[in-house]
Amino acid sequence: MIIDSGNPLRKQLHFVDGKGFDRLVNLCGAHAWLLTVSSSHPNDVQPSFSENSVCIRSPDSRVSWVVASPSAEEQRSFLDRLCAAGCIVRDLQDHLKLLPPTADTAEVIRLGRPTSSRTSTKADIVALKVASDDEKMSQLLNEIQVLQNLHHDGIVGAYGVYEVKVEGKRSLGMVLDYKDGKDLSCWIPTGGLPECMVRGIMAHVCDALTYLHGIPVVHRDIKPSNVFCERAEDGSLKAVLADFGLAVHAMNKNKMSLRCGTGGFVAPEMFQHNWPVVSAEETVTNLTKIDVFSFGMTLYTIVFGKNPFLDTTLDSTYLRNARGLISFANMGGRSDELQSLLSGLCAKDPRERYSSPEALAHPWFSVGGEGGGNPSKVVWAAFERAAQDGMMASHGSI
Repeated sequence: MIIDSGNPLRKQLHFVDGKGFDRLVNLCGAHAWLLTVSSSHPNDVQPSFSENSVCIRSPDSRVSWVVASPSAEEQRSFLDRLCAAGCIVRDLQDHLKLLPPTADTAEVIRLGRPTSSRTSTKADIVALKVASDDEKMSQLLNEIQVLQNLHHDGIVGAYGVYEVKVEGKRSLGMVLDYKDGKDLSCWIPTGGLPECMVRGIMAHVCDALTYLHGIPVVHRDIKPSNVFCERAEDGSLKAVLADFGLAVHAMNKNKMSLRCGTGGFVAPEMFQHNWPVVSAEETVTNLTKIDVFSFGMTLYTIVFGKNPFLDTTLDSTYLRNARGLISFANMGGRSDELQSLLSGLCAKDPRERYSSPEALAHPWFSVGGEGGGNPSKVVWAAFERAAQDGMMASHGSI
């Protein structure tokens, strides 16, 4: 039986042996594959079902477990459930047909067509995100552990991690949703996007953060390049939060104590020399506000077309980021509601900073909504036009 371990991001396999003793096997990062073994010992239970087995090798043990099923159908169904629980499986070719590489995708991304129900998406095309070095493979395993336990329309979906080879080297590949609209950093013109348009985009992201923090999970790398855009079926823009390689459950004190993120978007408290101590003593709500600061800087960057902390060197960017000093005195004609929201999102002290639910309830998100409710949708064609016009204007074009 596959069960939760008490941590909503961590699945375990629960065995009970013939003597009634429990055995728990951690599944995320474990290897699992189909296995056919013969049963010839006269004392073996018959029928043994051994020819329809799945072998599981736990990441934190040298012990392997063999689970037999009464039929090949149940054997494969069990492997599908292990894949959904975060196990590394070997049968990518049975579930995904890779497409030829294209110039439009990054080196670490391959596109493919799902060929089985294991990849539970209605999309014709999915992405295979590949990691080859140890650090990237570790982040990818962390990402699959988080994503396969999240269920939100504004968060990218993941469908399993597989053993693959890249130039003959052992690697890992994660199957996830493919967004052909590219990330937000590709769309921001020098002068920023219109405020009314940004409102509709960031409402999606803030709603995803509110869901995430309710678990509570902290993303720890919110920035424009981790927000992907796509054209929805009704012609509107849909924004989706992605790249959960640094995400962690807020109660995981060891991981929360590590500094991470992207310069210009990191919450100032993470730069404190005693951050490991501070993070261990901090409330869960204030820990999730790490993301809120990054969300605020993302909003600022999209609206104004620049990040005020970015400097000529990474060290100087970190220094300005650590100080966390931003003036909202000159909003360049933008609304008072936006000024109010940014002040609450980017407060240096997390105790004075908004939580994600407080941010989502801010009046700025209701401006332009029908009946004072949610902000109106952003039309994809208008979004493309605004981004292109802004970029042309920044280059002095008419």
